[in-house]
Amino acid sequence: HVRADMQLALIPMGPPSTGKPVALAAALQHIDGDTAGALDRLCIHITSWRQLRAQSNNLITDMLGIAIINRLLRLAAEIAAEVPDLPRPDSCAAALSLLEDDELLQCRAFAGEHELWQALLSGATEEELLLDTPWKALFWNPRHTRALVALQPALFCQTTHADRVARRSLEPPMPGFSCDGWQRAFNSSGCIVLNGSNSNDRYYHRVLDLDARFRLFQLADWIRSQDGHADVSALLAEMPQELRNPAYRFELDAEHDLLRVSQVDTGHGQWWSLPLWPAASRPEH
Repeated sequence: HVRADMQLALIPMGPPSTGKPVALAAALQHIDGDTAGALDRLCIHITSWRQLRAQSNNLITDMLGIAIINRLLRLAAEIAAEVPDLPRPDSCAAALSLLEDDELLQCRAFAGEHELWQALLSGATEEELLLDTPWKALFWNPRHTRALVALQPALFCQTTHADRVARRSLEPPMPGFSCDGWQRAFNSSGCIVLNGSNSNDRYYHRVLDLDARFRLFQLADWIRSQDGHADVSALLAEMPQELRNPAYRFELDAEHDLLRVSQVDTGHGQWWSLPLWPAASRPEH
Protein backbone atom coordinates (compact mmCIF):
# COMPACT_ATOMS: atom_id res chain seq x y z
CA HIS A 1 0.00 0.00 0.00
CA VAL A 2 0.95 3.65 -0.37
CA ARG A 3 1.03 6.00 2.60
CA ALA A 4 1.32 9.77 2.39
CA ASP A 5 1.58 11.96 5.47
CA MET A 6 -0.58 15.06 5.01
CA GLN A 7 -0.80 18.05 7.28
CA LEU A 8 -4.27 18.61 8.69
CA ALA A 9 -5.57 22.01 7.55
CA LEU A 10 -8.87 23.82 7.28
CA ILE A 11 -9.47 24.84 3.67
CA PRO A 12 -12.73 26.64 2.83
CA MET A 13 -14.21 25.09 -0.29
CA GLY A 14 -16.10 26.95 -2.99
CA PRO A 15 -17.78 25.76 -6.18
CA PRO A 16 -15.25 25.66 -9.07
CA SER A 17 -17.20 27.69 -11.62
CA THR A 18 -17.15 31.11 -13.25
CA GLY A 19 -20.34 30.89 -15.30
CA LYS A 20 -18.40 31.19 -18.56
CA PRO A 21 -19.27 27.71 -19.92
CA VAL A 22 -22.99 28.32 -19.39
CA ALA A 23 -22.82 31.79 -20.93
CA LEU A 24 -20.87 30.50 -23.93
CA ALA A 25 -23.29 27.61 -24.50
CA ALA A 26 -26.27 29.98 -24.30
CA ALA A 27 -24.66 32.49 -26.66
CA LEU A 28 -23.98 29.77 -29.25
CA GLN A 29 -27.53 28.49 -28.83
CA HIS A 30 -28.86 31.98 -29.55
CA ILE A 31 -26.60 32.39 -32.59
CA ASP A 32 -27.81 29.03 -33.93
CA GLY A 33 -31.41 30.25 -33.76
CA ASP A 34 -32.61 28.60 -30.55
CA THR A 35 -33.11 31.85 -28.65
CA ALA A 36 -35.84 30.45 -26.40
CA GLY A 37 -33.54 27.59 -25.43
CA ALA A 38 -30.70 30.02 -24.74
CA LEU A 39 -32.88 32.11 -22.43
CA ASP A 40 -34.17 28.98 -20.72
CA ARG A 41 -30.60 27.83 -20.07
CA LEU A 42 -29.61 31.23 -18.67
CA CYS A 43 -32.69 31.55 -16.48
CA ILE A 44 -32.34 28.06 -15.00
CA HIS A 45 -28.75 28.81 -13.99
CA ILE A 46 -29.59 32.30 -12.69
CA THR A 47 -32.27 30.78 -10.45
CA SER A 48 -29.87 28.08 -9.25
CA TRP A 49 -27.20 30.61 -8.34
CA ARG A 50 -29.71 32.92 -6.67
CA GLN A 51 -30.78 30.05 -4.43
CA LEU A 52 -27.25 28.80 -3.82
CA ARG A 53 -25.71 32.11 -2.82
CA ALA A 54 -28.72 33.07 -0.67
CA GLN A 55 -28.58 29.78 1.27
CA SER A 56 -24.80 29.36 1.41
CA ASN A 57 -22.84 29.61 4.65
CA ASN A 58 -19.71 30.46 2.67
CA LEU A 59 -18.89 34.07 1.79
CA ILE A 60 -16.77 32.94 -1.17
CA THR A 61 -19.81 31.21 -2.67
CA ASP A 62 -21.87 34.34 -2.03
CA MET A 63 -19.43 36.60 -3.88
CA LEU A 64 -18.85 34.06 -6.66
CA GLY A 65 -22.60 33.72 -7.09
CA ILE A 66 -22.96 37.47 -7.52
CA ALA A 67 -20.26 37.49 -10.21
CA ILE A 68 -21.81 34.57 -12.10
CA ILE A 69 -25.33 36.01 -11.91
CA ASN A 70 -24.01 39.33 -13.24
CA ARG A 71 -22.46 37.56 -16.23
CA LEU A 72 -25.57 35.53 -17.04
CA LEU A 73 -27.95 38.45 -16.45
CA ARG A 74 -26.01 40.69 -18.83
CA LEU A 75 -26.18 38.07 -21.59
CA ALA A 76 -29.90 37.58 -20.98
CA ALA A 77 -30.33 41.36 -21.27
CA GLU A 78 -28.41 41.48 -24.55
CA ILE A 79 -30.62 38.72 -25.98
CA ALA A 80 -33.76 40.45 -24.68
CA ALA A 81 -32.70 43.67 -26.43
CA GLU A 82 -32.26 41.82 -29.73
CA VAL A 83 -35.59 39.96 -29.60
CA PRO A 84 -37.80 41.95 -27.22
CA ASP A 85 -41.04 40.41 -28.51
CA LEU A 86 -39.97 36.80 -28.01
CA PRO A 87 -42.07 35.07 -25.32
CA ARG A 88 -39.88 34.19 -22.35
CA PRO A 89 -39.57 30.61 -21.09
CA ASP A 90 -41.42 29.85 -17.86
CA SER A 91 -38.08 29.51 -16.06
CA CYS A 92 -37.42 33.23 -16.53
CA ALA A 93 -40.32 34.44 -14.37
CA ALA A 94 -38.55 33.56 -11.12
CA ALA A 95 -35.02 34.01 -12.45
CA LEU A 96 -35.49 37.63 -13.53
CA SER A 97 -37.74 38.76 -10.67
CA LEU A 98 -36.56 41.36 -8.19
CA LEU A 99 -34.50 40.08 -5.26
CA GLU A 100 -36.33 39.17 -2.07
CA ASP A 101 -35.08 40.49 1.28
CA ASP A 102 -33.76 37.04 2.23
CA GLU A 103 -31.43 37.14 -0.78
CA LEU A 104 -29.71 40.26 0.58
CA LEU A 105 -29.36 39.44 4.29
CA GLN A 106 -26.08 37.44 4.15
CA CYS A 107 -26.56 36.22 7.73
CA ARG A 108 -25.80 32.61 6.78
CA ALA A 109 -22.65 33.56 4.87
CA PHE A 110 -21.24 35.55 7.77
CA ALA A 111 -22.20 32.89 10.30
CA GLY A 112 -20.02 30.58 8.23
CA GLU A 113 -17.26 33.19 8.19
CA HIS A 114 -17.46 33.38 11.97
CA GLU A 115 -17.10 29.60 12.27
CA LEU A 116 -14.17 29.63 9.85
CA TRP A 117 -12.31 32.36 11.77
CA GLN A 118 -12.92 30.63 15.08
CA ALA A 119 -11.58 27.37 13.65
CA LEU A 120 -8.53 29.11 12.20
CA LEU A 121 -7.76 30.87 15.48
CA SER A 122 -8.27 27.68 17.48
CA GLY A 123 -6.16 25.59 15.13
CA ALA A 124 -3.29 28.03 14.65
CA THR A 125 -0.11 27.14 16.48
CA GLU A 126 1.81 29.62 18.59
CA GLU A 127 4.65 29.49 16.05
CA GLU A 128 2.24 30.48 13.24
CA LEU A 129 1.01 33.41 15.33
CA LEU A 130 4.61 34.40 16.16
CA LEU A 131 3.71 34.13 19.82
CA ASP A 132 5.99 31.32 20.91
CA THR A 133 7.60 33.38 23.66
CA PRO A 134 7.41 33.33 27.46
CA TRP A 135 5.84 36.80 27.36
CA LYS A 136 2.92 35.96 25.07
CA ALA A 137 0.35 36.24 27.88
CA LEU A 138 1.18 39.94 28.16
CA PHE A 139 0.08 40.81 24.63
CA TRP A 140 -2.05 37.94 23.29
CA ASN A 141 -5.53 37.14 24.61
CA PRO A 142 -7.18 34.38 22.53
CA ARG A 143 -10.64 34.74 24.10
CA HIS A 144 -10.72 38.48 23.50
CA THR A 145 -9.51 38.05 19.92
CA ARG A 146 -12.25 35.50 19.19
CA ALA A 147 -14.83 37.87 20.67
CA LEU A 148 -13.61 40.71 18.44
CA VAL A 149 -13.72 38.47 15.37
CA ALA A 150 -17.35 37.58 16.20
CA LEU A 151 -18.56 41.19 16.28
CA GLN A 152 -18.61 41.92 12.55
CA PRO A 153 -20.37 38.73 11.40
CA ALA A 154 -22.96 39.15 14.16
CA LEU A 155 -24.04 42.51 12.71
CA PHE A 156 -25.39 40.77 9.61
CA CYS A 157 -27.82 38.74 11.73
CA GLN A 158 -29.33 41.61 13.71
CA THR A 159 -32.54 43.56 13.18
CA THR A 160 -30.65 46.76 12.34
CA HIS A 161 -29.19 45.14 9.25
CA ALA A 162 -32.52 43.50 8.35
CA ASP A 163 -34.05 46.98 8.42
CA ARG A 164 -31.31 48.28 6.11
CA VAL A 165 -32.02 45.44 3.71
CA ALA A 166 -35.77 46.09 3.74
CA ARG A 167 -35.09 49.73 2.82
CA ARG A 168 -32.17 48.86 0.48
CA SER A 169 -30.29 51.50 2.44
CA LEU A 170 -26.63 52.20 3.19
CA GLU A 171 -27.50 53.71 6.56
CA PRO A 172 -26.42 53.20 9.23
CA PRO A 173 -22.99 52.00 8.02
CA MET A 174 -21.36 49.08 9.77
CA PRO A 175 -18.36 49.90 11.95
CA GLY A 176 -14.97 48.33 11.43
CA PHE A 177 -12.88 46.62 14.09
CA SER A 178 -11.63 48.83 16.89
CA CYS A 179 -9.96 48.40 20.26
CA ASP A 180 -9.97 50.97 23.03
CA GLY A 181 -6.99 51.69 25.25
CA TRP A 182 -7.77 49.05 27.86
CA GLN A 183 -8.27 46.36 25.21
CA ARG A 184 -4.96 47.21 23.59
CA ALA A 185 -3.28 46.97 26.98
CA PHE A 186 -4.07 43.28 27.49
CA ASN A 187 -4.40 42.12 23.86
CA SER A 188 -2.09 44.33 21.85
CA SER A 189 -1.25 41.60 19.33
CA GLY A 190 -4.90 40.78 18.58
CA CYS A 191 -5.83 44.46 18.32
CA ILE A 192 -2.97 45.22 15.93
CA VAL A 193 -4.15 42.46 13.58
CA LEU A 194 -7.86 43.27 13.76
CA ASN A 195 -7.57 47.06 13.71
CA GLY A 196 -6.22 46.74 10.18
CA SER A 197 -9.45 45.10 9.02
CA ASN A 198 -12.07 47.10 7.15
CA SER A 199 -15.81 47.06 7.70
CA ASN A 200 -17.60 44.16 6.03
CA ASP A 201 -20.11 46.61 4.57
CA ARG A 202 -18.40 46.27 1.18
CA TYR A 203 -19.93 42.79 0.85
CA TYR A 204 -23.38 44.24 1.49
CA HIS A 205 -22.67 46.90 -1.13
CA ARG A 206 -22.08 44.18 -3.73
CA VAL A 207 -25.46 42.62 -2.93
CA LEU A 208 -27.11 46.03 -3.27
CA ASP A 209 -25.52 46.33 -6.71
CA LEU A 210 -26.94 42.93 -7.65
CA ASP A 211 -30.37 44.12 -6.54
CA ALA A 212 -29.97 47.26 -8.66
CA ARG A 213 -29.03 45.20 -11.73
CA PHE A 214 -32.21 43.15 -11.58
CA ARG A 215 -34.14 46.42 -11.34
CA LEU A 216 -32.22 47.72 -14.33
CA PHE A 217 -33.14 44.61 -16.33
CA GLN A 218 -36.82 45.09 -15.53
CA LEU A 219 -36.59 48.80 -16.26
CA ALA A 220 -35.19 48.07 -19.73
CA ASP A 221 -38.09 45.65 -20.31
CA TRP A 222 -40.58 48.29 -19.19
CA ILE A 223 -39.11 51.01 -21.44
CA ARG A 224 -39.24 48.70 -24.46
CA SER A 225 -42.90 47.99 -23.70
CA GLN A 226 -43.75 51.70 -23.97
CA ASP A 227 -44.16 53.77 -27.13
CA GLY A 228 -41.03 53.17 -29.24
CA HIS A 229 -40.85 56.87 -30.08
CA ALA A 230 -41.15 58.09 -26.48
CA ASP A 231 -38.28 60.00 -24.92
CA VAL A 232 -36.37 57.57 -22.71
CA SER A 233 -35.29 60.29 -20.28
CA ALA A 234 -38.94 61.21 -19.79
CA LEU A 235 -39.83 57.56 -19.25
CA LEU A 236 -37.15 57.28 -16.57
CA ALA A 237 -38.94 59.97 -14.60
CA GLU A 238 -42.10 57.84 -14.75
CA MET A 239 -40.58 54.45 -13.96
CA PRO A 240 -42.67 52.05 -11.84
CA GLN A 241 -42.46 52.66 -8.11
CA GLU A 242 -41.24 49.14 -7.34
CA LEU A 243 -38.07 49.80 -9.34
CA ARG A 244 -37.17 53.02 -7.56
CA ASN A 245 -34.77 53.37 -4.66
CA PRO A 246 -32.77 56.37 -3.39
CA ALA A 247 -29.58 54.27 -3.30
CA TYR A 248 -29.73 53.64 -7.07
CA ARG A 249 -29.47 56.18 -9.86
CA PHE A 250 -30.77 55.13 -13.28
CA GLU A 251 -29.99 57.08 -16.41
CA LEU A 252 -29.60 56.81 -20.18
CA ASP A 253 -26.19 56.76 -21.81
CA ALA A 254 -27.53 58.27 -25.04
CA GLU A 255 -24.18 58.17 -26.82
CA HIS A 256 -24.02 54.37 -26.62
CA ASP A 257 -27.78 53.71 -26.30
CA LEU A 258 -27.31 51.99 -22.97
CA LEU A 259 -29.41 52.06 -19.84
CA ARG A 260 -27.21 52.20 -16.75
CA VAL A 261 -27.37 52.23 -12.97
CA SER A 262 -24.88 53.66 -10.51
CA GLN A 263 -22.86 51.19 -8.46
CA VAL A 264 -22.62 51.28 -4.69
CA ASP A 265 -19.38 49.29 -4.78
CA THR A 266 -17.30 51.35 -7.21
CA GLY A 267 -14.31 49.01 -7.20
CA HIS A 268 -15.21 47.82 -10.71
CA GLY A 269 -16.50 51.09 -12.11
CA GLN A 270 -19.15 53.68 -11.38
CA TRP A 271 -21.86 52.28 -13.69
CA TRP A 272 -23.35 48.97 -14.81
CA SER A 273 -25.01 49.11 -18.22
CA LEU A 274 -27.43 47.11 -20.36
CA PRO A 275 -28.47 47.60 -24.01
CA LEU A 276 -31.95 48.96 -24.67
CA TRP A 277 -32.33 48.15 -28.36
CA PRO A 278 -30.76 45.88 -30.96
CA ALA A 279 -27.99 47.76 -32.76
CA ALA A 280 -29.74 47.57 -36.15
CA SER A 281 -33.03 49.09 -35.01
CA ARG A 282 -32.21 51.75 -32.45
CA PRO A 283 -34.78 54.56 -32.44
CA GLU A 284 -33.68 58.13 -33.00
CA HIS A 285 -33.35 60.30 -29.89
